[in-house]
Amino acid sequence: MYNTLMTLTEYRTTKLPTYYFNEIEEFVRTSGKYVSVSEFLRLAIEEKLDNEKKQKRNDVQFLLFKDMVFTKTRLNHIHDAICETARVDNRSILKDNFEQVTENSIDTSMYRFLAKFLLNFMKFHPFTDGNKRTALTAVDVFLRLNNKKLEMESKPGKKTEDEKFIWQASIQQKSSNVVEEFLEKHAKPYLSSNDFETEMKRCLEENRQLLENLSE
Repeated sequence: MYNTLMTLTEYRTTKLPTYYFNEIEEFVRTSGKYVSVSEFLRLAIEEKLDNEKKQKRNDVQFLLFKDMVFTKTRLNHIHDAICETARVDNRSILKDNFEQVTENSIDTSMYRFLAKFLLNFMKFHPFTDGNKRTALTAVDVFLRLNNKKLEMESKPGKKTEDEKFIWQASIQQKSSNVVEEFLEKHAKPYLSSNDFETEMKRCLEENRQLLENLSE
């Protein structure tokens, strides 16, 4: 959508923090140029993240390559891989518009973004079966691409506290802030291959017991 001298008030969502929104809205309001809202927001956030990266913050570039994982194609691919390696009662898709899950989760904090995505995906429930496992795998693969990985306790025949937490989150019994703290606590340093396919396979293999327990 294009317009002249437009403001972003009617487009405002929780995707953009207030302190970014105010600056961007002021720029658009005083600009005499035609502005694409979505493109402007993308470029503005990238510029903000680039500036923060120069200040040596470690978690600011994740939004620039979130599409390595959080797209309809990638999420379908993760779900297909889970179906091939683990028990899935029904692999059909209930809802096709995955994009809205990612869009409704965007945040400039990586762990906050991942927490919102995890909750939103499981609530949206796009697949007949395997939603918890797909969402958790996507989060772990993304962390691996950022030189982190989730380390969660899992045991045969026994539900651990970490598994209980994911089950409770899947039925929306955990807030976004609590899930954010959980993810950050369980994210450990990791040397990434920087390749999606490699990290997905490693994630599925290393978390085989966890994913099996979450299927019950």
